[in-house]
Amino acid sequence: MNDDDDLLAAEFALGLLGDGDAVAVQERARADAVLSLRIAWWRDQFAPLVREATADPKT
Repeated sequence: MNDDDDLLAAEFALGLLGDGDAVAVQERARADAVLSLRIAWWRDQFAPLVREATADPKT
């Protein structure tokens, strides 16, 4: 996997891509196991940040 594809996987995992780009990456990931695994890896990496960002604030 090259750096551009890795960045694309990270952006997809974070939901930063526009609708058209996101659909294209999703379709590509269906045919590309390496890209699909990298998206899953990035989602795992970002999961703690997402949980923290969406947690109820403690008052």
